Amino acid sequence: MKERISATVSKETIDIVKKVLKKGKHRNMSHVIEDAISEYNDKHS
Repeated sequence: MKERISATVSKETIDIVKKVLKKGKHRNMSHVIEDAISEYNDKHS
């Protein structure tokens, strides 16, 4: 089960997320952010 969250980020961060989306690996911004958090967790656990 997934839960909805809200976050405020800079315009630059949104631009980065949009650039990642254009590569086609992710379906939406939520998937990009979820993947980034998972990668961060893998590296820092």
